[in-house]
Amino acid sequence: MTKATWGLGWLLLLGLLSSAATAQTSAPAKISAGGFHSCGLNTSGGADCWGANGYGQLSGSANAGVSTFSQPGPYVSVSSGDLHSCGLRQDGGIDCWGRNGDGQLDGVLFGTVDSTTRSGSYTAVTTGSFHSCGLLQDGHVECWGRNGAGQLNGVPNSNTSASTVDTYVAVSAGNLHSCGLKQDGGVDCWGSNAHGQLDGTPGTSVHNANRAGPYLSVSAGNLHSCAVKQDGSVDCWGNNDHGQLDGMPGNTRDANKAGDYVAISAGRHHSCGVTANGDVDCWGSNEYGQLNGIPAHTVHSARMTGPFVEVSAGLHHSCAIRSNGVRVCWGDDRYGQAPRLQILPAALPSGQVGQMYASTQLALVDAGLQADGDYQPSTTAFALVTGALPNGLSLSANGVISGTPTVNGAFSFTVEGEDANRFVASRDYTLTIGACIGAGYTGTQLLWCQKICESGLSGRALDTWIHRWISRYRDLPYCLATTPQS
Repeated sequence: MTKATWGLGWLLLLGLLSSAATAQTSAPAKISAGGFHSCGLNTSGGADCWGANGYGQLSGSANAGVSTFSQPGPYVSVSSGDLHSCGLRQDGGIDCWGRNGDGQLDGVLFGTVDSTTRSGSYTAVTTGSFHSCGLLQDGHVECWGRNGAGQLNGVPNSNTSASTVDTYVAVSAGNLHSCGLKQDGGVDCWGSNAHGQLDGTPGTSVHNANRAGPYLSVSAGNLHSCAVKQDGSVDCWGNNDHGQLDGMPGNTRDANKAGDYVAISAGRHHSCGVTANGDVDCWGSNEYGQLNGIPAHTVHSARMTGPFVEVSAGLHHSCAIRSNGVRVCWGDDRYGQAPRLQILPAALPSGQVGQMYASTQLALVDAGLQADGDYQPSTTAFALVTGALPNGLSLSANGVISGTPTVNGAFSFTVEGEDANRFVASRDYTLTIGACIGAGYTGTQLLWCQKICESGLSGRALDTWIHRWISRYRDLPYCLATTPQS
């Protein structure tokens, strides 16, 4: 299948923020949805990345055959752009990898390297479509990459590296603009204002704008920006053709969305916010299911039940982290950037008391929207989370059900599987263990016994077979007898 590449990316340095009356510094981003890839921090500080790798945005080396990769780091935050990614190192330096045609890795136009390290005393990093920005300890912002719209410092020119004059406590890079959160809660945005993404009033002559707020956090998207206010509502400004400002598509360029939000993320044509109780609300385009995992052109607002602690809105997909550390992504998955795992097989073969069970291997597969096998779950682990297996059977950590059952009956249980990227799936099973063979039935009697006791028949069909059995054998099969046989 032909896969398009979109020139778009953005930082989503988000996390749960307090409701303090002053602006908050950027919470270290643990997950970030980019163009056709995503990245998240693991418990060791490495950056796990999954999805498209045609420009090395996963691994630092262009290889379309790679769908998952872990950068060792260690990092304290990670950001996925359009075709590149960056991680903030524990020592304050910044590593970037992927496409470097506009200097978005190192500030060198038409750069040929796929991976760079930028030394410094940075406290945050953010990636846009064709540029990146880092927040220094002194509050100044350094940006590098394309600057045709002034997205580096508000002055459009051919420079590929620039710094801001003012100081900030948080920064977010969008498509052709960037925004910074000031200590007093004001928001400065710089770059293109063609759609009002700087101040809510479209204009091509304006490249710097300020909104007084006060705000607690800010996120720059494609052609719009969003910020969380002190009362928990969200102000969004810029393009609203898909309802990315307030969930109602239209010509509005500046909107307020009521709520109790503690974090916000602006994507391409949609936005997502984490509520105080941990739910995730998304609004805007749902063409690819980026709001709730179910594509629908007529749906422009949806809620994902938590508890979540972080969310990131990407190109046509979204990713979040649950309170237990499990990652969840939804939306476009054509490159494996938003995997939705499921466990196969869908049903288990039945077994017989006293006979070795036909060992069954469980497997995790990506069943996300438009998934075509790019994402291959690795280092999978399985566990029984509810119910119990029949006596004599066991489930190994790598997903093999084996053993020799000792008791007949229908046994219901739930299996959970998790891969190395902390994506999780579960499936409910009912495993039937019969005793027709162990009861000594043979020939027609064995077949009828299996039909009644082990095939799952019910209602009139089952009654028909029971009457047939009684008419011929003048008794009941073992499974209907008063004392079960084993």
